[in-house]
Amino acid sequence: HMFSHPLIETNNNNNNNTMDERDTHTTDEGSVFEEVVAADKGFDDERDATVEVGVFGTQALASSKNTHTLSNTQRKKECAVDHLNEERAECLGPLKWGNKPHHITPYPPSTYWKDRKQILREILAGITTSFAQVPGSIAFAAIAGVDPLLGLHPAWIVGFFTSAFGSRPGMINGATGVRAATVAPFVKEYGVGMLFWIVLMISIYQFIFALMSLPRFIKLVPRPAMIGFTNGLAIIIFLGQLYAFKHDCGIGTSSLNQTCPDGVADGDYRSGTELYMMLVQVAITLIGCLLGMKFVKGIPPSMIGILFSVVVEWAILRQVGYSTPVIGDVSRVDGGLPKFFWSDSQYSSGDIPPLNGETVKNCLWPAFIAAAAGAVEAVMTMEVVNDITESTNPAPNQQIYALALGNFVSGLFGTMGGGATIGESILNCINGANGRYRISGIVASIMIFIYIIAASSVIEKIPTMSLVGVMFLIAFTAFEWESPLMILSAMMPEKWRQSKLMSRFSIRKITRTDAICIVLVVVVTLLTDLFTGVAAGIALVSIVYCWQVGLHISANTEIVKDEDGHITKKIYRINGPLFFASALRFPDVFTPETDPDIVHVHFDHDTADVYDFSALHSLNVVGEKYSKLGKTLHVMKLSHKSAKIIRKANQLVKHFVVTQEERVDVEEEVKLEEPYHQPVSRRAYQQKKEQLSHTQQGIEPEENGVRRRRRETSPKHSVGDDDESSMLNISIV
Repeated sequence: HMFSHPLIETNNNNNNNTMDERDTHTTDEGSVFEEVVAADKGFDDERDATVEVGVFGTQALASSKNTHTLSNTQRKKECAVDHLNEERAECLGPLKWGNKPHHITPYPPSTYWKDRKQILREILAGITTSFAQVPGSIAFAAIAGVDPLLGLHPAWIVGFFTSAFGSRPGMINGATGVRAATVAPFVKEYGVGMLFWIVLMISIYQFIFALMSLPRFIKLVPRPAMIGFTNGLAIIIFLGQLYAFKHDCGIGTSSLNQTCPDGVADGDYRSGTELYMMLVQVAITLIGCLLGMKFVKGIPPSMIGILFSVVVEWAILRQVGYSTPVIGDVSRVDGGLPKFFWSDSQYSSGDIPPLNGETVKNCLWPAFIAAAAGAVEAVMTMEVVNDITESTNPAPNQQIYALALGNFVSGLFGTMGGGATIGESILNCINGANGRYRISGIVASIMIFIYIIAASSVIEKIPTMSLVGVMFLIAFTAFEWESPLMILSAMMPEKWRQSKLMSRFSIRKITRTDAICIVLVVVVTLLTDLFTGVAAGIALVSIVYCWQVGLHISANTEIVKDEDGHITKKIYRINGPLFFASALRFPDVFTPETDPDIVHVHFDHDTADVYDFSALHSLNVVGEKYSKLGKTLHVMKLSHKSAKIIRKANQLVKHFVVTQEERVDVEEEVKLEEPYHQPVSRRAYQQKKEQLSHTQQGIEPEENGVRRRRRETSPKHSVGDDDESSMLNISIV
């Protein structure tokens, strides 16, 4: 509840609902969140209030009885609405205040003021994250084979649009390694002009992904695949920092025209005193981060570590004749405003391929891979940010729409575009971003823009080893350190797990399928990319799950006799789902040779359903066996969903008879739960209390003004008078 604003229910048709109740909750981090609850006129407190509602927020909508007596000037100042004459004060014009993290419009100013300590943390976290984005963006531009500025500009273009219009505050976006690796071979083959068309097509793909609501399928990603994803990412981040310890003699730094020292080849690791000093800088940065975490409040630990490194570099090492590389040694950060691709000198030589069938054909596959990988990376990063900030993102499609918009604008400027940067997102969250405000992401993008335009001389003085130390910390944080023990325990024989030496690890045992999934995702991620790794993990777990569920198909039989004791029919009551994984086993349940002439198949068990064409075909196979013996197979008591599937495929029903007797669920329990932190209006509370009373008396809730007596199909649920929480558990027929 620390990271969400309450959803307020108001009744615009009732002008008397003007009273409210305010509650203020202070989190462990010192953030104060205002909660305003709309309620009925029966409230005793008649204080002035502001109610915040709306999908994209609203101007204040409710006021107390005293609000309409204020002057127009004061009313406009307070952004209130007079329910008596419906006069709306000027505030955000036609827009409305936001009250949820995914709302685009800002919260009311009072929210930011009351939570000003957290706002400061957000600003500092954004500044710190921007430091780490600079060298990474330059490195990705080098991998893609383009100018460093074409990797820096997406860091603020894509970053700004996703932070301002996306649905996951706290998430950082910019140039990514997946994007660089995807477009690199095509830039090399067709030239930098092809980059424009690829990035624009990526934005179109991602817009289609959002339109189709594909991010909702994140629910299909099993937890082992998530662990493998974060572990693989942590390893990639760690290995990516090792390049900073190598000599770079022009690769990715063509603007500096550096040359290697005599006897040193490009890509060789540094050695001697230079290497030792670099390791010292990494250690100093890590020590600064750890001290910041333990002793300093309000300042991001990574910023403290970077400041430690800067002081040591310029006040100590350089004063005694030693030095380590700084950002200015890697590449130049300065540059002007981005230019549209048709006016950029890089594209003036006629390198842009014409828009024809050949160009589209060449762009389709790389754009799809980059767009799909970017979308998966974005959704997975959202889940990581959700876990770190202990918040949720109810509108993941909005984030993909914003990503598509950012890539489209980035493509217009001829840059390489980008996506979610999970390493920087983790850095942003551990440095103070709480997932409620967009400020950190917007600040990070603005700071990168400032670095390029005006402050390059400052950013170029930061030692690269300080950023390497920060990224090492991110890799350490991202890695699931308990997972190796879980994998080891899962792979051990049972005798080993029961030994005294290993008994302490056996409590972490997971299934071997889950353990293999973690390893598979990590390995495939390291060999290919994150998108392919996660897809492999999902495929493995899905196949194993379908196999295991398919084994559970079975049936209970019942013999029906007439008054003379003759068998008239046999009933098979199916247990388990009938779908492609169980379709081949389904015919083995039946014994056509010994069954009577009439056989009924009842799908009346809760788990018994017909799911696909394989199930329908299996029923036809069983029915054909009975038909050849002159017997009839009747399928009945199907669920509504199963009956609908068979009804639509009626022409494919050849060897069995469907009886129009659908399964009726006797009672469905619906548990209505309101989290304790969410305010409930007095009217809603009274309605739930009244509904509970009617349920106990056997009366169903009102429908269209008519109350119906409930059928006594099951024992009534009793609710203790002293158990307030049980008032929200309501059984509905």
